[in-house]
Amino acid sequence: MLLDDQYLQDLGINELPEDVKKEIITGLEQTIQDAITIRIMEKLSTELVDEFNGLNDGSVDDVKAWLTKVSPYYATSPEFLENKAKSGAKEGDFTRQYAILKWLGMNVPDYSQIVLEVLASTKGEILALQEHIAKNKS
Repeated sequence: MLLDDQYLQDLGINELPEDVKKEIITGLEQTIQDAITIRIMEKLSTELVDEFNGLNDGSVDDVKAWLTKVSPYYATSPEFLENKAKSGAKEGDFTRQYAILKWLGMNVPDYSQIVLEVLASTKGEILALQEHIAKNKS
């Protein structure tokens, strides 16, 4: 999950009914993920964009082939095995997630900073909108 409890609390989402909360979180996470992806893609060459898209959309075999190329023993590495056990995700899904994170670490060294900036910007926009709505109600 991209959004922690404090983020949701700051936006007043935690107080909503569970079904509404879940729907808002899903939409918000997609919006944030899209914004992060756009920021990343703006920094990359066409070749790197194609490689990233291949990891996102390609077959699990293609993902494993890329991982083997950049990290031949990834499947037996403690990092891979520990995170796989913690994730609870299906093997193919986890392998794809792992490859994408590895790829981001190699090709977008400021990925964490981009995520923080997008989260802060999105929160600011939502809070400003809430304030605007509240002022117009009175």
